[in-house]
Amino acid sequence: MTSARWSAISDRTWLATISLPLTEAPPNSAEVCRRLNALEHKQPDFVPRLGAWGLHGSNDLPGYSCFIPCAEPTEDLHKTIMWWCVLRAGWLRTRFWIAKTGLDLPVLLNC
Repeated sequence: MTSARWSAISDRTWLATISLPLTEAPPNSAEVCRRLNALEHKQPDFVPRLGAWGLHGSNDLPGYSCFIPCAEPTEDLHKTIMWWCVLRAGWLRTRFWIAKTGLDLPVLLNC
């Protein structure tokens, strides 16, 4: 459903993104991002919110980005960040995604 990536910008800084496999941006991409951020904050037990849903690329597709600077190099932080992205993508998939269709905008924007 999604692609998640992490990058070591340096040995102390990490960037993680989630890209949704959309062929075109929803007509209300900014509202989709706003709702995803608001709905995440309603979850009492959720992965850390160290990033946000926002508009990605020249097509303004909804996507998630997380940037974490670290004071010291860490050995396994990238694995933890990736796991958080997997959990976040699973949350979106089970609530707001329809197979072979994409985002279920009526459900997402009205819940």
